[in-house]
Amino acid sequence: MRVTRTVLAAVAAAAVSGATAAPDATALETRQGANTITVDLSKTHQRMDGFGFSLAFQRANLITNMSDKTKQRELLDLLLNRTTGAGFSIIRNGIGSTPNSNSDYMNTIAPTDPGGPKAEPKYQWDGKDSGQLWVSQQAVNSYGVKTIYANAWSAPGYMKTNGRDTNGGNLCGVSGASCSSGDWKQAYANYLVAYVKFYAAAGVNITHLGFLNEPDYSTSYASMQSSGNQAAEFIKVLHPTLEAAGLGGQVGIACCDSMGWSNQAGMVGQMRSAGAEGMLKAVTSHTYTGGAAGAMNARPPVWMSEQCDLNGQWSTAWYGNGGAGEGLTWANNIYSAVVNSNVSGYLYWEGVQWPNPNTNEKLIRVDNSTNSYEVAKRLWAFANWSRYVRPGAVRVGASGGGGGGGVLRTAAFRNEDGTIALERVGASVSVKLSGTTTVKASAVQAFVSDNTRNCASTPATLADDGTISGSVSVVTKVELHETPGSFMMGRPKVDYSLYLVTDSTRAILGDRPLVDVVEEALKGGVTIVQLREKTGDTGHLVSVARELLEVTQKYSVPLLINDRVDVALAVGCDGVHIGQDDMDLATARKLLGPDATIGVTVSTVEEALKACEGGADYLGIGTVYATPTKTNTKEIIGAAGVRDILASIADAGYSTQTVCIGGINESNLQRIFFQCAAEKKPLDGVAVVSAVMAAQDPEAAARKLLGLVRSHPPFQADIRGQGSDVVDAQSVVALAPSVIQRVHSTTPLSHNMTNIVVQNFAANVALAVGASPIMAGYGEEAADLCKLGGALVINMGSVDPAGLVNYMKALKAYNEAGRPVVFDPVGAGATTLRRQAVKTVLSSGYLDVIKGNEGEIKTVFGSSQEQQRGVDSSNTLDPSQKAKLVRELAAREKNVVVMTGKTDFVSDGVRTFAIDNGHEYLGLVTGTGCTLGTTISAAIASRSSDRLSSVIAAILHFEIAAELAAARPEVRGPGTFVPAFLDELFCIRQATANNDLAWLARAKVSSVE
Repeated sequence: MRVTRTVLAAVAAAAVSGATAAPDATALETRQGANTITVDLSKTHQRMDGFGFSLAFQRANLITNMSDKTKQRELLDLLLNRTTGAGFSIIRNGIGSTPNSNSDYMNTIAPTDPGGPKAEPKYQWDGKDSGQLWVSQQAVNSYGVKTIYANAWSAPGYMKTNGRDTNGGNLCGVSGASCSSGDWKQAYANYLVAYVKFYAAAGVNITHLGFLNEPDYSTSYASMQSSGNQAAEFIKVLHPTLEAAGLGGQVGIACCDSMGWSNQAGMVGQMRSAGAEGMLKAVTSHTYTGGAAGAMNARPPVWMSEQCDLNGQWSTAWYGNGGAGEGLTWANNIYSAVVNSNVSGYLYWEGVQWPNPNTNEKLIRVDNSTNSYEVAKRLWAFANWSRYVRPGAVRVGASGGGGGGGVLRTAAFRNEDGTIALERVGASVSVKLSGTTTVKASAVQAFVSDNTRNCASTPATLADDGTISGSVSVVTKVELHETPGSFMMGRPKVDYSLYLVTDSTRAILGDRPLVDVVEEALKGGVTIVQLREKTGDTGHLVSVARELLEVTQKYSVPLLINDRVDVALAVGCDGVHIGQDDMDLATARKLLGPDATIGVTVSTVEEALKACEGGADYLGIGTVYATPTKTNTKEIIGAAGVRDILASIADAGYSTQTVCIGGINESNLQRIFFQCAAEKKPLDGVAVVSAVMAAQDPEAAARKLLGLVRSHPPFQADIRGQGSDVVDAQSVVALAPSVIQRVHSTTPLSHNMTNIVVQNFAANVALAVGASPIMAGYGEEAADLCKLGGALVINMGSVDPAGLVNYMKALKAYNEAGRPVVFDPVGAGATTLRRQAVKTVLSSGYLDVIKGNEGEIKTVFGSSQEQQRGVDSSNTLDPSQKAKLVRELAAREKNVVVMTGKTDFVSDGVRTFAIDNGHEYLGLVTGTGCTLGTTISAAIASRSSDRLSSVIAAILHFEIAAELAAARPEVRGPGTFVPAFLDELFCIRQATANNDLAWLARAKVSSVE
């Protein structure tokens, strides 16, 4: 097993002694000393929900009406205290169905027929619920109970075929149960939800909700009959009603509390066939004629939700003649249900009841008239289980200990806190616990119940070698050991390339089985799987995880569980992924051991460094882009945030592997790999959710994504490619003619998405520099235009929601085609809408060039909170600060950034240049800044070896043409400047094509350190 750290054995012995006087321990040690109990932590069974009792039919009032408040607290302690009492962790309350408030009835919250199923009901809530609310509040607030099962015996009589809450009858509206008043299924669901809300308002969260009790049995008290198919019909109404009320994450449906175990098994089969089993949080059953008859074929956890000795006379004995009410009998009953029938929850019928009838249907007999009570040993049988086998505990393998004539029954559990509970039931027993080389107990406690002791501590010692010896009677040995091939044997090498996070919500998964979708994805190449279920119940989660583990092991792919360390332990998977609000890393590591794969969600540098220092195996970095898969995401960090985290952990010397998550799909995956990579540390993989889980063909989707992970993106013309040795200004200027000549010879498409004011001017500039312009603002056209070998200009001159959608569609198309994009964030800082639009564009695709004035570039970088005055630039930075800003933005976005002004600054994040060309007339004509973007698009469309040099060539072409135009004698101002400017753009292109480079002598380019 993975656990090489200390293991706490919390319970070495449980309900164990049945002899009235314990035999001599020394003699028995000689006879049975060879007995060995083997505890196999890698062999797992069901997850425990806990042990409990019912308060229905006004039994709770026996506690609330106890006038002696000391005795009242004693009753609560006996039932709920984990140190002095039974430590029950489940309370079952009855939901009333009658206006009758007499003893042995349960009051309803809807006593009056509203007149029809669609009429508005008049709910009545007395804030007491026959004492059940107060006891529940005490259980939750004072004793930490978290599981409250609210169970309706019947719908109100007016909703039923027989018109009353007693003597059976069916719910109106289910198959075979029509009523003249109509279909009451939805009204009954609303009624149950109202009950849950009353409790919630009082501070008690109901976790399990039942709507039937013994539906196979017609009684003179509250009862309602139902088949499994009829129950399924109602479940399909109740489940969405809970979801619509916002209770889906809190409350799960339990069904159906049948009178017999086999009857309940039959109902489960019917519900499964009807498609309702998956909507259950628990399957609940009773039995009075015998115990649980083997493991029930059910996916949800199975509870023995009601059992007791109804017929035997009141007994307080632990062991006498083997009577049905004796403590040892119930210790064995619990063992049989939990071990032989895989029961996850076990509830005795009544915790308290009045003296008459004088039977064993209660654990404590209470007499309010005398302020007295009497406790049966049955309670201590439960105490030995409930105190130490806590909710979330996973039953693990246990064998041996029955040799030498001993009748010893053993069950072992691993609690969520790492303690191991060993339950022993038999004639008499002592325990010796021996740790192996990989597991050594650090502490031990032993507790015994018998005729003289009530879950009492008994001596136990821990030797230096980890051996635990008790002195109960029979010496046995307990070994914690490994099994070959178990998941706890060493850490596998994990490939994080394509990390699949499951999502079983209907919007994503539809009606397809989760396991089938994951297997298809594994066929397509998914390299690691995380089961993430935020709202499912634990038993269902364990069941699904086991199914997934079988599939992932078939493909030799690790399976992790999101958040739930207990589930990971229960199913024996490879590890967990934990968030910042979940269990801390140190605790998870302590529970899972050093070989478990543990990932941590991080969204800041501080969180990342802390996780690395704590020994996380990998980091899940995000959220990169907005995504609907989480409802409480932190601020979107984008590619820049991911890159900052990668750089920080590399600088700190950590080699922790990393994946990023959040809105990743085939359209942006390669861009994410490209933009997120830090200089010393790239990503190791990406985590995807809907890109695979929602795909019609998960195998094909996974195969496509993995191919993208393992190949270079089409747009990755490296910023410092073949021309990367060009680092001085003179060499950069020397490359300009070749760029202009290439545009002249290829006539690249310049697709402009710009405002109508400058469209004509932009088209004329494109023609003048040798490009082929198209003014197309409709995003759907981009899918065709991007195939024509050109470049896209997104000019944010006018912003509205429809236009933004078109920008995103076009950006996606050009990225997928590997064609360059120029982004001009016009007036980016002028309004909140424009600032948000900039964020949207930046997060929607890769931008080869970002061009803007000082105010616009500051807004894009995110460093400016000042409001920009329209498209005008604010000049608050000195030249060195401007150079630093464009360099940092280019490094962040892994592209080229141009800041225009009296002096232009251009950088690819490594090299930065200043350009002092141009003329003041450019600032006096609308659209000149926009048309510089058009000119740049033409220059970079050919994908030159050095993109930065191409951008500088375009700027020189544009700004020197402005200088030459302004110098013409016919130019007297902005009006005469524009046609002269177009002429000079054309003339420079023509001259350069003919190798006449006289114009280039005007270039004023300098390198900036």
